[in-house]
Amino acid sequence: MKKLLAILTVAMLVVSCGGEKKKELTVEEQTKVYCEQIFKAIQDGDEAKCESIQEKADAWYEGLSEADKAKSDKASAEFEARMFAAMDEEDLGCSPEEEEWEPTVGEIADYYAMTLLGAIEADDNALVEQAAAELESWYNSLDERDKKVANAILAEYDLAF
Repeated sequence: MKKLLAILTVAMLVVSCGGEKKKELTVEEQTKVYCEQIFKAIQDGDEAKCESIQEKADAWYEGLSEADKAKSDKASAEFEARMFAAMDEEDLGCSPEEEEWEPTVGEIADYYAMTLLGAIEADDNALVEQAAAELESWYNSLDERDKKVANAILAEYDLAF
């Protein structure tokens, strides 16, 4: 008898819950749902799922009024800001000081060599003179150690100082 009452109670709960109308999400809530799903797919490395969710979100977004699009954009920006704020330096793989890229002497030498060779290929004497002057000015500003590095890179392009 107890088992029958338990089954009836569960059945009544299912029926009563099924009769309720599902609450419709606000624009902000739906935006957050899509953002969370996309973020999870990215974390999982599931590119296909990410694209699928993005397509669904884009279709939904296109159907919004301009006012609702503004709400969605704001909610999306807030979600993104929260996600970046939640990431600590370990997640980023570097400290804030390391985020800014600064080229090495070798990379700069490579850039100047490529610029000079490009000017030579273009057969533009004014451009060649300008590139050579910039390379020489930069080279002369280096200390002895950096000049050795620069010379090693320039030698790869058959250029030398």
